[in-house]
Amino acid sequence: MTKPTNLQRACWAEMALFAYNDEKATVPLKIMELYDDKQAVLTDLLCDLMHYAHIDDAMEFQEALERARIHHQAELAEEMS
Repeated sequence: MTKPTNLQRACWAEMALFAYNDEKATVPLKIMELYDDKQAVLTDLLCDLMHYAHIDDAMEFQEALERARIHHQAELAEEMS
C-alpha cells in the first residue's frame, strides 16, 4: 500500500471543509452564517472543533494542533526528499 501524497491529504481536507459548510446549510440561516470564503469556513471549523474538544474532557485541542503541526512538517519534508 502506498502512502497518500500531500495533494491527496489536501483534497481530503477540502472535502471535510465543504461537508462542514454544507451541513451548516441545514440549520436555519437566522442562527448560522454560511461562507463562500474558504478561509472563513476554515476559521469557523477550527473554532467549532475547539468547542468540541472543550466539552470532551478526553481531548486537548492545543495538543492535537501541535501534533498536527509536527505531522505536517514531517509530511512536507518527506515529499521533498
